[in-house]
Amino acid sequence: MVNNFLGPSDLKILKTKTKILVICNSCFISGAELSLVSFLNKMDKDKFEVIILLPIKSKISELLIQFKIINLPLIWFQRSNNPIRLFFFSLNIIALTWKINKIVKLYNIDIIYSNSIKANLYGVMIKLLSDKKNIWHIRDTLKKGLYNKILIKLSDKIICISEDVYKQINASKNKKVLVYGGLDLIEWNNDAEQKTTLRKNLSLLRETKLIAIISQLTPWKNHFDFIKASKLIIDKCENVHLLIVGDVLNHKDQKYKMLIQDKINELGINSYFTFLGHRQDVKEILCQIDILLHTAINEPFGRVLIEAMAMEKPVIAYNCGGPKEIIVNNETGYLVEPYDCVDLAKKALILIEKDELRIEFGRKGRIRVLDKFNIDDYVQNLEEIFDTV
Repeated sequence: MVNNFLGPSDLKILKTKTKILVICNSCFISGAELSLVSFLNKMDKDKFEVIILLPIKSKISELLIQFKIINLPLIWFQRSNNPIRLFFFSLNIIALTWKINKIVKLYNIDIIYSNSIKANLYGVMIKLLSDKKNIWHIRDTLKKGLYNKILIKLSDKIICISEDVYKQINASKNKKVLVYGGLDLIEWNNDAEQKTTLRKNLSLLRETKLIAIISQLTPWKNHFDFIKASKLIIDKCENVHLLIVGDVLNHKDQKYKMLIQDKINELGINSYFTFLGHRQDVKEILCQIDILLHTAINEPFGRVLIEAMAMEKPVIAYNCGGPKEIIVNNETGYLVEPYDCVDLAKKALILIEKDELRIEFGRKGRIRVLDKFNIDDYVQNLEEIFDTV
């Protein structure tokens, strides 16, 4: 007798997964890439099958070893009026679009997911060729212009990393959606065992207050205001040490790095500063600092802010862009008007002097991350977008 009824195991086999091609054309690991990795590692593998397209020699592949990764010579292009550069750029786009379209057909891809503005150029080109759905995750501040207008028009869904970015997108409410980034609070926790290592390595006294800026070295991160505020802090309190964590990602920013070092030497405060460069142990560093100072102007989100808050550290940032949506002023940290270095220093000195307030801000910061920027909500919101598209 033939059994026509399907059991649970049979249904699982018959269930069709949504196949997603993720395009990320960054070779480096920063906030945008870490947020992508967090999502991919946590997403439902029974519902979604992911293939990831990365540049050759991309460092991100080290964090995604459980996925199918295809490396192509994706370019990190920059706007240029040089006709020769534009010609070779166009050839690259055409050749790679042809190769990517073959991958789409080979793996029967359902959705193209472009992580950032530059990756979405490939995304919309594939959409035009294959008519596949294209989701664009904007993790950058969007500039006005014809190029971005075309990308907006040709994207089926636009995920905005903050309300500030959401307002920059001239599209219908059906097309754009706000999804905040999130952290795994089990992974991001304040480990007491790590609290003395950094001071010991830097030959600092245990009571020395550590203030850090953590970001790539690039002009829009505005390290000069961090340095100016630091000088004002040092003038009032010598028992402090400043950390610059991060390094140049784009070779064009090497001059910016030199200017930062020159400014510190010019102010005669180099003995109070340590450059830690690019670090893999940001979590451990955040665990040991006392205050995170973030001086970027119009930061689209600011993942490092929620990382610091998850580690129960107070944060001070400018009242613009993503930070004004993350920080609750006078509760989890301070929001300061842009370029007001005097107020930056003033707020930092308050937290240096008042241990109980600093601890209270840190405690409330972690609660806010749990409520508004947790990994479960982040993954669920993104999966719902893939389901509806």
